[in-house]
Amino acid sequence: MKSRVLNAVVVFAMVFLLLSPAAADPVRGWPRGGSASSDRILASPLLADLDGDVRMEIVAIGLSDNVYVYNHDGTLKDGWPVTLGFQDGSIASPAVGDIDNDDQLEIVVVGDNTDNGTGANVKVYESTGALRVAAGTSMKNVASASGKATPCVVNCMKYDGASSHDALEILVRDGDGQLQALYWDSASLSNWYNGTNTPYQTLSEEEADRRDRYGNTPITPSVSALDLGGADTLLVCPSTNGHVCRWVVSSDGSSAWDFSRLSDISISGSPWIHCSASLAYLDAGNIPDAIVGAADGKVYAWNCPSTEDTPTTLTGWPKDAEGPVTASPAVAELDGVSTNGLEVVVGTEKGKVFAWHRDGTAVDGWPVQAGGGIFGSPVVAQLDQTPELEVVATALDGRVYVWSANGEILDKWPKRLGTQIYSSPAVGDIHNWGRMSIVVTGYDGRIYVFDLAEKSLDVEAGWRQFRGGPQRQGVVE
Repeated sequence: MKSRVLNAVVVFAMVFLLLSPAAADPVRGWPRGGSASSDRILASPLLADLDGDVRMEIVAIGLSDNVYVYNHDGTLKDGWPVTLGFQDGSIASPAVGDIDNDDQLEIVVVGDNTDNGTGANVKVYESTGALRVAAGTSMKNVASASGKATPCVVNCMKYDGASSHDALEILVRDGDGQLQALYWDSASLSNWYNGTNTPYQTLSEEEADRRDRYGNTPITPSVSALDLGGADTLLVCPSTNGHVCRWVVSSDGSSAWDFSRLSDISISGSPWIHCSASLAYLDAGNIPDAIVGAADGKVYAWNCPSTEDTPTTLTGWPKDAEGPVTASPAVAELDGVSTNGLEVVVGTEKGKVFAWHRDGTAVDGWPVQAGGGIFGSPVVAQLDQTPELEVVATALDGRVYVWSANGEILDKWPKRLGTQIYSSPAVGDIHNWGRMSIVVTGYDGRIYVFDLAEKSLDVEAGWRQFRGGPQRQGVVE
Protein backbone atom coordinates (compact mmCIF):
# COMPACT_ATOMS: atom_id res chain seq x y z
CA MET A 1 0.00 0.00 0.00
CA LYS A 2 2.78 2.43 1.01
CA SER A 3 4.65 1.54 -2.15
CA ARG A 4 1.62 2.30 -4.34
CA VAL A 5 1.07 5.62 -2.55
CA LEU A 6 4.73 6.54 -2.93
CA ASN A 7 4.67 5.62 -6.60
CA ALA A 8 1.56 7.72 -7.09
CA VAL A 9 3.22 10.67 -5.40
CA VAL A 10 6.29 10.29 -7.61
CA VAL A 11 4.15 10.07 -10.76
CA PHE A 12 2.13 13.12 -9.70
CA ALA A 13 5.33 15.06 -9.02
CA MET A 14 6.73 14.12 -12.43
CA VAL A 15 3.52 15.19 -14.17
CA PHE A 16 3.50 18.44 -12.18
CA LEU A 17 7.05 19.20 -13.23
CA LEU A 18 6.27 18.47 -16.85
CA LEU A 19 3.25 20.74 -16.82
CA SER A 20 4.86 23.47 -14.74
CA PRO A 21 7.22 26.11 -16.09
CA ALA A 22 10.77 24.80 -16.02
CA ALA A 23 13.04 26.41 -13.47
CA ALA A 24 15.59 28.88 -14.76
CA ASP A 25 19.15 27.68 -15.16
CA PRO A 26 20.66 27.87 -11.68
CA VAL A 27 23.27 30.58 -11.10
CA ARG A 28 25.13 30.49 -7.85
CA GLY A 29 23.63 32.99 -5.41
CA TRP A 30 20.45 33.54 -7.45
CA PRO A 31 17.49 34.02 -7.54
CA ARG A 32 17.09 36.40 -4.63
CA GLY A 33 14.16 38.36 -3.32
CA GLY A 34 10.87 37.95 -1.56
CA SER A 35 8.24 35.28 -1.48
CA ALA A 36 5.18 37.09 -0.10
CA SER A 37 2.50 38.50 -2.38
CA SER A 38 3.51 42.00 -1.31
CA ASP A 39 6.96 41.46 -2.83
CA ARG A 40 5.75 41.76 -6.42
CA ILE A 41 7.96 43.73 -8.78
CA LEU A 42 6.77 45.84 -11.69
CA ALA A 43 9.82 48.12 -11.91
CA SER A 44 12.79 47.28 -14.10
CA PRO A 45 16.12 46.40 -12.44
CA LEU A 46 19.11 48.73 -12.57
CA LEU A 47 22.76 47.74 -12.99
CA ALA A 48 25.55 50.08 -11.92
CA ASP A 49 28.93 50.03 -10.18
CA LEU A 50 27.89 51.94 -7.09
CA ASP A 51 31.06 51.54 -5.05
CA GLY A 52 33.81 51.68 -7.67
CA ASP A 53 34.97 48.06 -7.39
CA VAL A 54 34.47 47.49 -11.19
CA ARG A 55 31.66 45.03 -10.50
CA MET A 56 28.01 45.92 -10.79
CA GLU A 57 25.36 46.08 -8.13
CA ILE A 58 21.72 45.26 -8.87
CA VAL A 59 19.02 47.66 -7.64
CA ALA A 60 15.40 46.49 -7.49
CA ILE A 61 12.22 48.11 -6.14
CA GLY A 62 8.92 46.36 -5.56
CA LEU A 63 5.44 46.86 -4.21
CA SER A 64 6.65 45.74 -0.77
CA ASP A 65 8.01 49.29 -0.20
CA ASN A 66 11.61 48.11 0.00
CA VAL A 67 14.62 48.95 -2.13
CA TYR A 68 17.09 46.09 -2.49
CA VAL A 69 20.69 46.39 -3.59
CA TYR A 70 22.52 43.13 -4.26
CA ASN A 71 26.16 42.54 -5.00
CA HIS A 72 27.07 40.70 -8.20
CA ASP A 73 27.29 37.39 -6.30
CA GLY A 74 23.77 37.56 -4.85
CA THR A 75 24.69 38.84 -1.39
CA LEU A 76 22.89 41.87 -0.05
CA LYS A 77 24.99 44.99 -0.06
CA ASP A 78 25.66 46.37 3.42
CA GLY A 79 22.98 48.84 4.50
CA TRP A 80 20.24 47.34 2.35
CA PRO A 81 17.30 46.85 1.99
CA VAL A 82 15.77 50.16 3.04
CA THR A 83 12.09 50.93 3.53
CA LEU A 84 10.81 53.82 1.44
CA GLY A 85 7.72 54.79 3.38
CA PHE A 86 5.72 55.06 0.17
CA GLN A 87 2.03 54.32 0.03
CA ASP A 88 2.34 51.28 -2.21
CA GLY A 89 6.02 50.80 -2.87
CA SER A 90 7.00 51.90 -6.34
CA ILE A 91 6.26 50.86 -9.88
CA ALA A 92 8.80 53.43 -11.13
CA SER A 93 12.24 52.12 -11.96
CA PRO A 94 15.17 53.68 -10.07
CA ALA A 95 17.81 55.93 -11.62
CA VAL A 96 21.37 56.68 -10.53
CA GLY A 97 23.69 59.65 -10.85
CA ASP A 98 25.86 62.03 -8.86
CA ILE A 99 23.10 64.19 -7.44
CA ASP A 100 25.02 66.13 -4.77
CA ASN A 101 28.32 66.67 -6.63
CA ASP A 102 30.40 64.44 -4.33
CA ASP A 103 31.77 62.22 -7.15
CA GLN A 104 29.69 59.32 -5.84
CA LEU A 105 26.60 57.75 -7.36
CA GLU A 106 23.28 58.15 -5.60
CA ILE A 107 20.08 56.14 -6.16
CA VAL A 108 16.93 58.10 -7.03
CA VAL A 109 13.49 56.60 -6.39
CA VAL A 110 10.01 58.06 -6.87
CA GLY A 111 6.71 57.04 -5.31
CA ASP A 112 3.74 58.19 -3.23
CA ASN A 113 3.78 59.25 0.42
CA THR A 114 1.98 57.08 2.95
CA ASP A 115 0.32 60.09 4.57
CA ASN A 116 -2.11 60.86 1.76
CA GLY A 117 -1.53 58.13 -0.81
CA THR A 118 -1.13 60.57 -3.68
CA GLY A 119 1.75 62.86 -2.70
CA ALA A 120 4.59 62.50 -5.17
CA ASN A 121 7.84 61.96 -3.32
CA VAL A 122 11.46 61.75 -4.47
CA LYS A 123 14.09 60.08 -2.28
CA VAL A 124 17.83 59.95 -2.88
CA TYR A 125 19.99 57.31 -1.22
CA GLU A 126 23.74 56.90 -0.91
CA SER A 127 25.18 53.57 -2.02
CA THR A 128 25.48 52.72 1.68
CA GLY A 129 21.71 52.87 2.12
CA ALA A 130 21.78 56.21 3.96
CA LEU A 131 19.02 58.62 2.95
CA ARG A 132 20.70 61.66 1.41
CA VAL A 133 17.63 63.80 0.88
CA ALA A 134 13.89 63.58 0.28
CA ALA A 135 11.76 66.00 -1.71
CA GLY A 136 8.02 65.74 -1.33
CA THR A 137 6.31 68.64 0.37
CA SER A 138 8.51 70.97 -1.69
CA MET A 139 6.95 69.72 -4.92
CA LYS A 140 3.98 71.52 -6.42
CA ASN A 141 0.47 70.10 -5.95
CA VAL A 142 1.64 67.08 -4.00
CA ALA A 143 -1.83 66.59 -2.56
CA SER A 144 -3.20 65.73 -5.99
CA ALA A 145 -0.09 64.50 -7.78
CA SER A 146 1.04 60.90 -7.92
CA GLY A 147 4.64 59.85 -8.37
CA LYS A 148 4.43 56.79 -10.60
CA ALA A 149 6.87 57.62 -13.39
CA THR A 150 10.53 56.70 -13.72
CA PRO A 151 12.78 59.69 -13.01
CA CYS A 152 15.42 60.90 -15.45
CA VAL A 153 18.82 62.11 -14.22
CA VAL A 154 20.65 64.58 -16.47
CA ASN A 155 22.96 67.59 -16.34
CA CYS A 156 20.68 70.49 -17.28
CA MET A 157 23.01 73.18 -15.91
CA LYS A 158 26.34 73.05 -17.68
CA TYR A 159 28.13 76.15 -16.42
CA ASP A 160 31.74 76.98 -17.23
CA GLY A 161 34.60 78.14 -15.05
CA ALA A 162 34.30 78.91 -11.38
CA SER A 163 30.53 78.66 -11.43
CA SER A 164 30.52 75.14 -12.87
CA HIS A 165 27.74 72.89 -11.71
CA ASP A 166 28.54 69.22 -12.21
CA ALA A 167 25.78 67.65 -10.15
CA LEU A 168 22.94 66.02 -12.06
CA GLU A 169 19.36 67.26 -11.95
CA ILE A 170 16.36 65.02 -11.36
CA LEU A 171 13.45 65.35 -13.78
CA VAL A 172 10.18 64.02 -12.40
CA ARG A 173 6.86 63.63 -14.19
CA ASP A 174 4.01 63.47 -11.69
CA GLY A 175 0.36 62.57 -12.08
CA ASP A 176 -1.05 66.09 -12.37
CA GLY A 177 0.84 66.73 -15.58
CA GLN A 178 3.74 68.64 -14.04
CA LEU A 179 7.26 68.08 -15.31
CA GLN A 180 9.47 69.18 -12.46
CA ALA A 181 13.21 69.70 -12.13
CA LEU A 182 14.96 69.27 -8.80
CA TYR A 183 18.60 70.10 -8.25
CA TRP A 184 21.15 70.28 -5.52
CA ASP A 185 22.58 73.48 -4.10
CA SER A 186 26.21 72.82 -3.24
CA ALA A 187 25.96 75.35 -0.42
CA SER A 188 23.31 73.32 1.33
CA LEU A 189 22.80 69.58 1.47
CA SER A 190 19.23 69.86 2.70
CA ASN A 191 17.46 72.02 0.12
CA TRP A 192 16.15 71.50 -3.37
CA TYR A 193 15.54 74.76 -5.20
CA ASN A 194 15.96 76.54 -8.51
CA GLY A 195 17.35 79.95 -9.37
CA THR A 196 14.30 81.67 -7.92
CA ASN A 197 14.51 79.77 -4.61
CA THR A 198 11.31 77.95 -5.52
CA PRO A 199 11.41 74.19 -4.81
CA TYR A 200 10.04 73.24 -8.22
CA GLN A 201 10.09 74.37 -11.82
CA THR A 202 6.80 74.08 -13.67
CA LEU A 203 7.21 73.31 -17.34
CA SER A 204 3.57 73.44 -18.34
CA GLU A 205 0.93 76.03 -19.08
CA GLU A 206 -2.35 76.92 -17.40
CA GLU A 207 -4.22 74.21 -15.52
CA ALA A 208 -6.92 73.54 -18.13
CA ASP A 209 -4.42 73.50 -21.00
CA ARG A 210 -2.03 71.30 -19.05
CA ARG A 211 -4.63 68.67 -18.32
CA ASP A 212 -5.83 68.75 -21.93
CA ARG A 213 -2.30 68.13 -23.17
CA TYR A 214 -1.10 65.69 -20.55
CA GLY A 215 -4.17 63.84 -19.36
CA ASN A 216 -4.77 63.05 -15.71
CA THR A 217 -3.51 59.51 -15.24
CA PRO A 218 -1.13 58.74 -12.36
CA ILE A 219 0.99 56.41 -14.50
CA THR A 220 2.81 58.82 -16.76
CA PRO A 221 5.76 58.53 -19.13
CA SER A 222 9.24 59.41 -18.01
CA VAL A 223 11.46 61.97 -19.68
CA SER A 224 14.04 61.66 -22.43
CA ALA A 225 16.93 64.12 -22.39
CA LEU A 226 19.58 64.82 -25.01
CA ASP A 227 22.72 66.92 -24.59
CA LEU A 228 22.75 69.27 -27.57
CA GLY A 229 26.25 70.52 -26.85
CA GLY A 230 27.23 73.77 -25.21
CA ALA A 231 24.76 74.68 -22.51
CA ASP A 232 21.58 73.32 -24.07
CA THR A 233 19.61 70.17 -23.23
CA LEU A 234 16.55 68.97 -25.13
CA LEU A 235 13.75 67.41 -23.07
CA VAL A 236 11.06 65.29 -24.70
CA CYS A 237 8.10 64.03 -22.66
CA PRO A 238 5.13 62.15 -24.19
CA SER A 239 1.67 62.71 -22.76
CA THR A 240 -1.13 60.25 -22.25
CA ASN A 241 -3.34 61.77 -24.93
CA GLY A 242 -1.31 61.85 -28.09
CA HIS A 243 1.03 64.78 -27.48
CA VAL A 244 4.81 64.73 -27.33
CA CYS A 245 6.01 67.85 -25.55
CA ARG A 246 9.41 69.47 -25.97
CA TRP A 247 11.57 71.95 -24.10
CA VAL A 248 15.10 73.26 -24.33
CA VAL A 249 16.94 73.91 -21.09
CA SER A 250 19.62 76.59 -21.44
CA SER A 251 22.09 77.74 -18.81
CA ASP A 252 24.75 80.44 -18.68
CA GLY A 253 27.75 81.26 -16.51
CA SER A 254 25.64 82.35 -13.57
CA SER A 255 23.02 80.60 -11.48
CA ALA A 256 20.33 81.32 -14.06
CA TRP A 257 18.71 78.63 -16.16
CA ASP A 258 15.88 78.88 -18.61
CA PHE A 259 13.22 76.49 -19.89
CA SER A 260 11.93 77.29 -23.38
CA ARG A 261 8.71 75.57 -24.40
CA LEU A 262 8.83 74.39 -28.01
CA SER A 263 5.94 73.36 -30.21
CA ASP A 264 4.33 70.05 -29.32
CA ILE A 265 4.11 67.03 -31.58
CA SER A 266 0.50 65.90 -31.96
CA ILE A 267 -0.66 62.47 -33.13
CA SER A 268 -3.88 62.33 -35.12
CA GLY A 269 -6.67 60.80 -33.07
CA SER A 270 -4.85 61.55 -29.78
CA PRO A 271 -4.05 57.92 -28.86
CA TRP A 272 -2.86 57.25 -25.34
CA ILE A 273 0.89 57.05 -24.85
CA HIS A 274 2.09 55.08 -21.83
CA CYS A 275 5.73 54.75 -22.78
CA SER A 276 8.63 57.15 -22.96
CA ALA A 277 10.10 58.52 -26.14
CA SER A 278 13.59 57.50 -27.19
CA LEU A 279 15.97 60.02 -28.73
CA ALA A 280 18.47 59.18 -31.47
CA TYR A 281 19.84 60.44 -34.78
CA LEU A 282 18.02 58.09 -37.14
CA ASP A 283 18.37 60.15 -40.27
CA ALA A 284 22.13 60.70 -39.91
CA GLY A 285 21.58 64.45 -39.59
CA ASN A 286 22.49 66.86 -36.83
CA ILE A 287 18.94 67.18 -35.51
CA PRO A 288 17.73 64.61 -32.96
CA ASP A 289 14.76 62.37 -33.69
CA ALA A 290 12.05 61.24 -31.26
CA ILE A 291 10.63 57.70 -31.44
CA VAL A 292 7.57 56.62 -29.45
CA GLY A 293 4.89 53.92 -29.53
CA ALA A 294 1.19 54.46 -28.82
CA ALA A 295 -2.01 52.61 -27.98
CA ASP A 296 -3.16 52.85 -31.60
CA GLY A 297 -0.61 50.17 -32.48
CA LYS A 298 1.78 52.47 -34.30
CA VAL A 299 5.38 53.51 -33.70
CA TYR A 300 6.12 57.11 -34.65
CA ALA A 301 9.40 58.85 -35.48
CA TRP A 302 9.84 62.59 -35.93
CA ASN A 303 12.64 64.94 -36.68
CA CYS A 304 12.73 66.77 -33.34
CA PRO A 305 14.54 70.12 -33.81
CA SER A 306 15.74 72.00 -30.76
CA THR A 307 14.08 75.15 -32.09
CA GLU A 308 10.56 76.40 -32.67
CA ASP A 309 10.63 74.68 -36.07
CA THR A 310 7.72 72.28 -36.44
CA PRO A 311 8.76 68.61 -36.08
CA THR A 312 8.26 66.54 -39.22
CA THR A 313 7.53 62.84 -39.59
CA LEU A 314 10.53 60.90 -40.80
CA THR A 315 10.25 59.24 -44.20
CA GLY A 316 9.04 55.65 -43.81
CA TRP A 317 7.27 56.28 -40.50
CA PRO A 318 4.97 55.63 -38.63
CA LYS A 319 5.07 51.84 -38.58
CA ASP A 320 2.24 49.43 -37.82
CA ALA A 321 3.07 47.29 -34.77
CA GLU A 322 -0.19 45.33 -35.01
CA GLY A 323 -1.09 45.99 -31.38
CA PRO A 324 -0.82 48.54 -28.56
CA VAL A 325 2.73 49.55 -27.64
CA THR A 326 3.32 50.06 -23.92
CA ALA A 327 7.08 49.47 -23.89
CA SER A 328 9.42 52.29 -24.93
CA PRO A 329 11.63 51.64 -27.98
CA ALA A 330 15.24 50.45 -27.83
CA VAL A 331 17.62 51.96 -30.39
CA ALA A 332 20.92 50.34 -31.34
CA GLU A 333 23.05 49.11 -34.25
CA LEU A 334 21.78 45.54 -34.53
CA ASP A 335 24.31 44.56 -37.19
CA GLY A 336 27.18 46.09 -35.23
CA VAL A 337 28.22 48.24 -38.20
CA SER A 338 27.99 51.94 -37.49
CA THR A 339 27.97 52.88 -41.19
CA ASN A 340 24.56 51.27 -41.63
CA GLY A 341 22.86 53.39 -38.96
CA LEU A 342 20.59 52.58 -36.05
CA GLU A 343 17.68 50.16 -35.75
CA VAL A 344 14.53 50.58 -33.65
CA VAL A 345 13.31 47.58 -31.60
CA VAL A 346 9.81 47.58 -30.08
CA GLY A 347 7.69 45.03 -28.21
CA THR A 348 3.88 45.01 -28.16
CA GLU A 349 1.10 43.93 -25.83
CA LYS A 350 0.29 41.15 -28.31
CA GLY A 351 3.73 39.64 -27.84
CA LYS A 352 5.35 40.65 -31.10
CA VAL A 353 8.80 42.20 -31.30
CA PHE A 354 9.59 44.38 -34.32
CA ALA A 355 12.90 45.67 -35.61
CA TRP A 356 13.07 48.41 -38.22
CA HIS A 357 15.94 50.11 -39.96
CA ARG A 358 16.18 53.88 -39.58
CA ASP A 359 14.24 54.36 -42.84
CA GLY A 360 11.32 52.29 -41.52
CA THR A 361 12.03 49.12 -43.52
CA ALA A 362 11.84 45.87 -41.58
CA VAL A 363 15.07 44.16 -40.54
CA ASP A 364 15.35 40.73 -42.13
CA GLY A 365 13.82 38.07 -39.88
CA TRP A 366 11.57 40.44 -37.94
CA PRO A 367 8.99 40.60 -36.41
CA VAL A 368 9.15 37.64 -34.03
CA GLN A 369 6.50 36.30 -31.69
CA ALA A 370 6.74 35.76 -27.93
CA GLY A 371 4.28 33.62 -25.99
CA GLY A 372 2.81 36.50 -24.01
CA GLY A 373 2.32 40.24 -24.03
CA ILE A 374 5.40 42.43 -23.72
CA PHE A 375 5.09 45.31 -21.28
CA GLY A 376 8.79 45.76 -20.51
CA SER A 377 11.01 47.36 -23.13
CA PRO A 378 13.36 45.01 -24.99
CA VAL A 379 17.09 45.58 -24.60
CA VAL A 380 19.89 45.10 -27.11
CA ALA A 381 23.42 43.92 -26.27
CA GLN A 382 26.40 42.05 -27.64
CA LEU A 383 26.32 38.65 -25.97
CA ASP A 384 29.06 36.79 -27.84
CA GLN A 385 32.11 37.24 -30.08
CA THR A 386 30.20 38.13 -33.25
CA PRO A 387 29.78 41.81 -34.20
CA GLU A 388 25.99 41.49 -34.44
CA LEU A 389 23.93 42.33 -31.35
CA GLU A 390 21.19 40.28 -29.73
CA VAL A 391 17.72 41.31 -28.53
CA VAL A 392 16.53 40.30 -25.05
CA ALA A 393 12.86 40.60 -24.09
CA THR A 394 10.57 39.44 -21.28
CA ALA A 395 6.90 38.55 -21.52
CA LEU A 396 3.83 37.84 -19.43
CA ASP A 397 4.17 34.13 -20.20
CA GLY A 398 7.08 34.13 -17.73
CA ARG A 399 9.75 33.61 -20.36
CA VAL A 400 12.98 35.43 -21.12
CA TYR A 401 13.67 35.48 -24.86
CA VAL A 402 16.95 36.07 -26.69
CA TRP A 403 16.98 36.53 -30.47
CA SER A 404 19.85 37.05 -32.86
CA ALA A 405 20.08 40.15 -35.04
CA ASN A 406 18.21 38.29 -37.80
CA GLY A 407 15.34 37.21 -35.51
CA GLU A 408 16.42 33.62 -34.77
CA ILE A 409 15.84 32.40 -31.22
CA LEU A 410 19.17 31.50 -29.61
CA ASP A 411 19.97 27.98 -28.51
CA LYS A 412 18.72 27.14 -24.98
CA TRP A 413 16.32 30.08 -24.99
CA PRO A 414 13.71 31.07 -23.91
CA LYS A 415 14.02 30.48 -20.16
CA ARG A 416 10.87 30.03 -18.08
CA LEU A 417 10.74 31.63 -14.65
CA GLY A 418 7.30 30.46 -13.55
CA THR A 419 6.09 34.00 -12.89
CA GLN A 420 4.79 36.82 -15.02
CA ILE A 421 7.32 39.46 -16.05
CA TYR A 422 6.20 43.05 -16.48
CA SER A 423 9.61 44.72 -16.31
CA SER A 424 12.44 45.16 -18.78
CA PRO A 425 15.52 42.95 -18.50
CA ALA A 426 18.96 44.44 -17.96
CA VAL A 427 22.23 43.19 -19.44
CA GLY A 428 25.73 43.89 -18.16
CA ASP A 429 29.12 42.48 -17.27
CA ILE A 430 28.19 42.42 -13.59
CA HIS A 431 31.10 40.18 -12.51
CA ASN A 432 33.77 42.01 -14.58
CA TRP A 433 34.57 38.76 -16.38
CA GLY A 434 34.12 40.10 -19.91
CA ARG A 435 30.95 37.99 -20.10
CA MET A 436 27.44 39.36 -19.99
CA SER A 437 24.72 38.50 -17.51
CA ILE A 438 20.98 38.92 -18.07
CA VAL A 439 19.11 40.23 -15.02
CA VAL A 440 15.32 39.94 -14.73
CA THR A 441 12.85 40.91 -12.00
CA GLY A 442 9.73 38.76 -11.76
CA TYR A 443 6.25 39.51 -10.51
CA ASP A 444 7.00 37.00 -7.74
CA GLY A 445 9.36 39.58 -6.21
CA ARG A 446 12.51 37.68 -7.10
CA ILE A 447 15.60 38.69 -9.05
CA TYR A 448 16.93 36.19 -11.59
CA VAL A 449 20.42 36.25 -13.09
CA PHE A 450 21.63 34.28 -16.13
CA ASP A 451 25.41 34.24 -16.62
CA LEU A 452 26.41 33.68 -20.24
CA ALA A 453 29.23 31.30 -21.07
CA GLU A 454 30.80 33.13 -23.99
CA LYS A 455 32.73 36.37 -23.70
CA SER A 456 31.29 39.49 -25.26
CA LEU A 457 33.09 41.25 -28.07
CA ASP A 458 32.00 44.60 -26.59
CA VAL A 459 30.32 44.78 -23.17
CA GLU A 460 29.44 48.46 -23.75
CA ALA A 461 27.57 48.02 -27.04
CA GLY A 462 23.83 48.41 -27.41
CA TRP A 463 20.84 49.57 -25.36
CA ARG A 464 21.40 47.37 -22.33
CA GLN A 465 18.90 48.63 -19.74
CA PHE A 466 15.47 50.20 -19.46
CA ARG A 467 15.61 53.69 -20.98
CA GLY A 468 19.07 52.95 -22.34
CA GLY A 469 21.09 53.15 -19.13
CA PRO A 470 21.08 53.74 -15.37
CA GLN A 471 20.37 57.48 -15.72
CA ARG A 472 17.17 56.60 -17.63
CA GLN A 473 17.72 59.31 -20.24
CA GLY A 474 16.31 57.35 -23.18
CA VAL A 475 19.16 58.38 -25.46
CA VAL A 476 21.59 56.34 -27.56
CA GLU A 477 24.88 56.44 -25.65
